[in-house]
Amino acid sequence: MEKNRANNDLPHEIIELILLRLPVKSILRFRNSWRKIQDIPYSIPYITTTGAFTNDALHWTAFPLRSFNAVIIAYDVGGDSFREVPYPDHLISYSCKIDAAILDDNLCMMWCDKGPYELWMMEEYGAIESWTKKFIIRLDLELQYTSPGLVPLCFIKDGATLVLDSIYDLRLFELGSKILKRWPVSTKDGFKSCCFEATIYTESLVAIE
Repeated sequence: MEKNRANNDLPHEIIELILLRLPVKSILRFRNSWRKIQDIPYSIPYITTTGAFTNDALHWTAFPLRSFNAVIIAYDVGGDSFREVPYPDHLISYSCKIDAAILDDNLCMMWCDKGPYELWMMEEYGAIESWTKKFIIRLDLELQYTSPGLVPLCFIKDGATLVLDSIYDLRLFELGSKILKRWPVSTKDGFKSCCFEATIYTESLVAIE
């Protein structure tokens, strides 16, 4: 009986990913009550982001069970349900790599299929025809072997530079010159990080207690 109940619970990895990105007010709802939402027929890669939050939903790159084609799934915080967010059919390929992200409050994805990275933005949320290719980012030989993925974070320098996250460090993409540079990350004691995830946050004065 205990075994069957455990199999129907939401995986704790998914719970952690959801809680890490929920607004404070949403987290307060979970303090006194835990309940099952629904089974998720997707596999979310272990090396992935904690979720891209926009339009009251968290987004991840995932794979449907028994499928090699990546999709973007969304968890609606208010509706407590999962759904797929479609992207252009010509980008769907079993060999491509995609990462969901948020840039300027818009849902984006980094797409790569054995070539340069392409940054696509959904300019009108929910409208598949609004996906627009914004940038093409080419890696030099060194970065090709040290960059397992790129996720856009924000613009700096009055919009002239795009900051991206990889597993090992940050990257700066100069929009004018189209040059991608490494921005090493290290701790105060000089220890260089070997694996991390960067994210954008908004400070809040809402108290948990």
